[in-house]
Amino acid sequence: MQLRRLVGLWGEPSQWALARDVSDHCPIILRYSSQLWGPKPFKFNNFWLDHQGFKEKLKRLRGDLKTWNHEAFGNLDHNIAHVIEAIKELDLKAESGPLTQVENDARSKGFSDLWGLLKCRDSRLFQRSRSRWLKEGDANTGFFHASVKRRGRCNSILALHVGD
Repeated sequence: MQLRRLVGLWGEPSQWALARDVSDHCPIILRYSSQLWGPKPFKFNNFWLDHQGFKEKLKRLRGDLKTWNHEAFGNLDHNIAHVIEAIKELDLKAESGPLTQVENDARSKGFSDLWGLLKCRDSRLFQRSRSRWLKEGDANTGFFHASVKRRGRCNSILALHVGD
């Protein structure tokens, strides 16, 4: 009964014994189902940096990523403005009468697209602020300390008058 319930949860178990390498043991792969969970995540290995052909591969990858970024995201600020304008047009149309189902779907998709684009822009700005901080270090510390002192002077209570 217990085994039957586990088979229902996990699927049929299967196992493979792989060829041994330098060890005197054979690795065994145990899988509980034939269902694949998708590709393995990408992993960066630091020892790649020491290989002589890495810089050339990185330059080609940079160009491909730049092209892909332009095709997938384009100019984020322009795309955000375009989506906002489309939503405004649909909102104005909704004020004069009810929207069709297609227009309602387009408006919902516009909000979804806008949310995604704003998250991309926020992520880009956050990443740029971090890289600027790494480059400049604590160069702006004096400015922040002066701002805190000025705010403290503005918020301080110099005297209290009680009664007459």
